[in-house]
Amino acid sequence: MADNKNRIIVYRDWITTFESLSDEEAGRLIKHFFSYINDKNPVAPDRLTSLLFEPIKQALKRDLKKYEAICLKNSENVNIRWNKKDTTEYDRIRTDTKHTDIDTDTDKDIDKDKEKNIRKPNKSADFINQVVALFVQEHGSYEIVNRGKERAAASKILEIYKKKYPAATSEETLEGLRHYFQQCINIQDSWLMNNMSLSIIVSKFNEINKILKNGTAKKSGATYADIARITHENFPEQFK
Repeated sequence: MADNKNRIIVYRDWITTFESLSDEEAGRLIKHFFSYINDKNPVAPDRLTSLLFEPIKQALKRDLKKYEAICLKNSENVNIRWNKKDTTEYDRIRTDTKHTDIDTDTDKDIDKDKEKNIRKPNKSADFINQVVALFVQEHGSYEIVNRGKERAAASKILEIYKKKYPAATSEETLEGLRHYFQQCINIQDSWLMNNMSLSIIVSKFNEINKILKNGTAKKSGATYADIARITHENFPEQFK
């Protein structure tokens, strides 16, 4: 029998074999049975015991093959999960797989992990979408044509702000960007006014910040000095 395998399957229909025997014959058969499953390599004490035990032995061998196949599958499942990059999954690996006769639990765990990964929300992507929506709101008459391009630009602008203020909350970040977008939209330059977008802010970042610093934007509740100070503090010239 396999190492560490302490359980076997006993079939109900074996009773017909034992019922046809005398107590002495049944005793010899059952003693031979237990010697066999404990790997003592017994020799049948007589021809009758040998004949009656043969179908029982074949059933035990079939069950052993099934058991070994399941153990191999469990081992492969553990290796797959161990090699995953997400180390939080290691805590969920069962430590007693060598005693497991079925791998249903392991398969269910893997399915749950996959489902969890599929349903896990992407908070970073959601926040970038909020930045894009904030610009559209402040612009008032802006229509996004290439969302991927605008999201990439929003991501770059957000990256600059987070480097400057890593401790800022989401609300503080959005409020700071709101004020900056207002100043960009109100710049008194005909081309920039007609074409202002998140991607334009990125591609002409230094030019726009110089305009704001020099005070050539429309007033919107803040002085030009305030605009220049806020822009310089929040967005140093980083895009070349």
